[in-house]
Amino acid sequence: MRTGNRLTIHRTEKLVPNELPEGAKLIGYKSFTQQELKLEIVNIRYRRAQYRLPDGSIVSTPRPAHLLGQYGLNLRCYILHQYYQSQVTEPLIRQRQLELGVKISSGQISRTLTEGHERCGFFEQLA
Repeated sequence: MRTGNRLTIHRTEKLVPNELPEGAKLIGYKSFTQQELKLEIVNIRYRRAQYRLPDGSIVSTPRPAHLLGQYGLNLRCYILHQYYQSQVTEPLIRQRQLELGVKISSGQISRTLTEGHERCGFFEQLA
């Protein structure tokens, strides 16, 4: 994340040489910064409470409106970006998702590309 001209540092790692001559004294550090992209799959289990009512019927907590299907908004938007912006083919999108650990079929990728993508705001950004 950028704040003005400064980067927010998420992690600092100290690098030291494997071998030093006897008598060497640490005088400080010379820093450099590397920016990296982290793709991380997050599997979320939602447990909807169920209640038995006095009349014997069962009521379940409704699914929140923002949770559509089994794939989250960020994942769906990523697939749309890969296909429309980066021109990655559907088979390669599926291969990449499987490599990342996402269990997704070719049909589910195709539906993601053709249905319900308004929620990403993807095409509005292109206009």
